[in-house]
Amino acid sequence: QELEREKLEAQHQAALEDLKRQHELRLRDDRERFDQELEAQKRTFSDRVQLQGLDKRVTDSLGELVKMSRQMESEKTFDHEQREKQLVKREQLVETRERQCADQESHFKHREQMLLDREQQV
Repeated sequence: QELEREKLEAQHQAALEDLKRQHELRLRDDRERFDQELEAQKRTFSDRVQLQGLDKRVTDSLGELVKMSRQMESEKTFDHEQREKQLVKREQLVETRERQCADQESHFKHREQMLLDREQQV
C-alpha cells in the first residue's frame, strides 16, 4: 500500500509536472503570438501615421497647386486686360495721328491752293 501510494504520488507528481510544462509551453506560445500581434499592430499604426502624414502633405501640395493655378489664371486675365487696354490706347493714338495728318494735309492743300491763286492773280 505504501508503495502503491508512493507510486500514485509519483504518477500524480509526474502528471502535475507534465501539466506545468504544457501550461508553460502554451503560455510561452501565447506570449510569442501576443508579441507578434503587438508588433504587427505597431507597424500598422506606424504605417497609418505615415500615410496620414503623406495624405496631409499631398493635400497641402494640392492646395498650393490650386492656389498657384488660380494666381496664374488671375495674372493671365490681368495681363490680357492690360494688353487690351494698351491696344485700345494705341488704336486711339493711331486714329488721332491719322486725323492730325489728314487735317495737316487738308491745311497744306488749302495753303497750296491759296498760293496758286495768288500766283495767278499776280
